[in-house]
Amino acid sequence: MRLLGPDADPDNFWQNVKTNLQAGRVCLVFVADHIPTELRRVVEFLNSQMGPAEVLALELKQYVGKSVKSLVPRLIGRTAMAEQKKHPGSPRKWDEPTFFASLEHRHGKQVANTAKQILEWARSRGLRIWWGEGQKDGSFFPMVDCQGEAHWLISVWTYGRLEVQFQFMQSNGPLAPEGACLELLQSLNAVPNVSIPSSAITKRPSIPLRSRTDEVALSEFLQTLSWAVDKIRSG
Repeated sequence: MRLLGPDADPDNFWQNVKTNLQAGRVCLVFVADHIPTELRRVVEFLNSQMGPAEVLALELKQYVGKSVKSLVPRLIGRTAMAEQKKHPGSPRKWDEPTFFASLEHRHGKQVANTAKQILEWARSRGLRIWWGEGQKDGSFFPMVDCQGEAHWLISVWTYGRLEVQFQFMQSNGPLAPEGACLELLQSLNAVPNVSIPSSAITKRPSIPLRSRTDEVALSEFLQTLSWAVDKIRSG
């Protein structure tokens, strides 16, 4: 039975309305030709806190031409954070703001700043950043794109650690031969506070981000990764 239309059952329709209201399954929408910044912040805050209810704003900008009038809609409030709270079982696509907000909340500003320096290093070397889709833990992967292939290097996680992707380095590319990976492992172990066992050369060993907060240790670590990037690009 349809809820709307000439064949709709009014009693069934209002019973569904009552059920949804009691369950909190409602959607409050603000519609205007301009949504001010203050209202946008209120909508995004309420939508992130209220579940399963939704609070959204719909901005309808009007553009008029010589003989054409068009309305361009913009939906406000349906942020990634709000969607994750309302639909916890669905995949989550992380980005820079959500990643660093989570990392700083869990491990403090110093660790978050270390991760930011790693991200800045990756971008300065022209690496592509792939953001993870973990339901609970966020991540970013600096990828070395070379000759149509994407090469894994490291990953950084919101649980406060970075992983060296030896497992994927072994599968293809200039670092695939064991000698090259072993040279990288030995170079990393020469950096202060890094100790990766040789048995981890086929795995994804992790290092605490907190151990990289020292500027010298971080600089030496990134210099070693730069060697790996150059090795991959040189073929």
